[in-house]
Amino acid sequence: MNHAANDPFRLQLWLPSANQIALTRSLRAPRQLVFEAFTKPEHLANWWGPHQYRTRVVEMDVRVGGRWNMVNEGAEGEAYSFSGEFLEVDPPHRLTWTFGFEGHSHREEITFKECDGVTETSILCTFDSTEDRDDMLKGGMEWGSGQSYDRLETLLLFSTEASSQPFFTIQRTFDAPRKHVWHAWSDAEALAKWWGPKGMRIEVAHLQFEPGGVFHYSMASPNGTMWGRFMYREISPFTRLVFVNSFSNREGGITHAPFSDHWPLEVLNLVRFEEIAGRTVVTLAGAPITSAPDELDEFGAHFASMEQGFGGTFDQLSEYLSEEQS
Repeated sequence: MNHAANDPFRLQLWLPSANQIALTRSLRAPRQLVFEAFTKPEHLANWWGPHQYRTRVVEMDVRVGGRWNMVNEGAEGEAYSFSGEFLEVDPPHRLTWTFGFEGHSHREEITFKECDGVTETSILCTFDSTEDRDDMLKGGMEWGSGQSYDRLETLLLFSTEASSQPFFTIQRTFDAPRKHVWHAWSDAEALAKWWGPKGMRIEVAHLQFEPGGVFHYSMASPNGTMWGRFMYREISPFTRLVFVNSFSNREGGITHAPFSDHWPLEVLNLVRFEEIAGRTVVTLAGAPITSAPDELDEFGAHFASMEQGFGGTFDQLSEYLSEEQS
């Protein structure tokens, strides 16, 4: 079950006894911030549950004896309710609650330990029986928890460096090993063949693929030429990229978007790469580095067009990977 035994920043799951499940995940954020993400409704609504669901926090009474209730709502109208009662609240060190889902209930003890700005979260789930434990595993607990933690990681990054508004996210699975997908994101010749909107010709002016480095490129169409750039913040080989994306000029300076003076000048992006059975899941999330209301509104109003645009870009990446492998 454990797909990332040597990576503390991926979900670790094991079975310590016949009626228990243990999960750990390290997060690049202070313990106080992580604890608040687990207990404040405005944060929980942005990370609880898998990517394709919207979370509605019905109740969150964070005190011993207080109740909590959250609902995952899907695009097709499906809804899944989670609820329980707080048994222990020791901020920012520990939470214990009952956890009810689909007629089943168990106890969860959550601890938060911080070292050098990294917080390890550990969850010990105790069930009434082995059968109840195994039912939860068969129901997709590992998959759902992994997706939730990925969303939490994004929320924590943006809480400290970008807008607190809901972030844009898109996910795609590619029929290629992770090392091939990573190469496509890190090599200038490869990027020129797939990055950018459909119908545009990409030319790479400069690529320095390292923290602090820049990817500077032009995008040409019959209507003219635009420039863009990445400023890389973090590069964790084969697993994670953090960069700031901006429109640019020929010299590499930051400029306003050609389609709007209200578009944020800088957008912080987090890209995760996860290989499962020879295929690679890429998850991209972005949020503006700004607090200007007009820029936040403009960014939020373009989620549908961004989904379409990144969808076309990822189509090109899929085609490139297919051609490279064949």
